[in-house]
Amino acid sequence: MIEAAIREEYDVYLIEKEDNEDLKAQVDALDKYKAECAAVDARFGVPELEEKRDQFCDRTCEIETQMAETPARSMAGIAAKLKVWMKDQTPDELVISAAQDAQRLSGGLL
Repeated sequence: MIEAAIREEYDVYLIEKEDNEDLKAQVDALDKYKAECAAVDARFGVPELEEKRDQFCDRTCEIETQMAETPARSMAGIAAKLKVWMKDQTPDELVISAAQDAQRLSGGLL
């Protein structure tokens, strides 16, 4: 998105400064480098791995949201929520839910 905006500004700049061959050569070299990087990524399956990573992250977020929306029924449930929170950065809703569960299970003593 940002790259497209920069490219558009560059194109406008070239129209205004048609004689700027040095800048054009630098941009062409950058484009060639990016194409070479994309070819290496494709050869090693990087796009597929990125897709799998994204799917894993989406599923992890779904599970964490479900945990946050499900009230704990025991201290073990609270511990599980807090362990997930401590292991990774998760949405604040999970911590808030765990605190509410702890208060409810302790009879409101917290």
